[in-house]
Amino acid sequence: MSENIHGRISRYEKIRADFNIMLTLEPYNSFDLKIEEALLDLNKLLEIDPNNEDTLMISGAIYTLSSTTYRMISRINEALQDLNKSLEIMPNNALTLRQRGSIYYNIDEFDKSIEDINRSIEITPNFAIALGECGNS
Repeated sequence: MSENIHGRISRYEKIRADFNIMLTLEPYNSFDLKIEEALLDLNKLLEIDPNNEDTLMISGAIYTLSSTTYRMISRINEALQDLNKSLEIMPNNALTLRQRGSIYYNIDEFDKSIEDINRSIEITPNFAIALGECGNS
């Protein structure tokens, strides 16, 4: 069982790393990845098997990644919507909580920011980025 979890974590980290490299190279062309089409396909899979953990994990990861794109082009409301969708799927994702907390901080919603950052740290106590942001909030 633990190998399965480690494999999922590894796939998620690889997806995120590849996406971040792409964003660095071409931040404004990231929607060429057809994120919306991918989410439609994943939602069709979830209609067939609503509890498929792999499909749920990938959906959550895509929502988190698309929020990064929205944030880079100053579409904060869309970024928050995608982070919220990701957290509906993966409520204990420390990275997603940290990202949403950071956005809340930037739009002066400090109580929400502190709540998300603290939850992120509870889930992953040695999460250095979240610990640093906790000091800012």
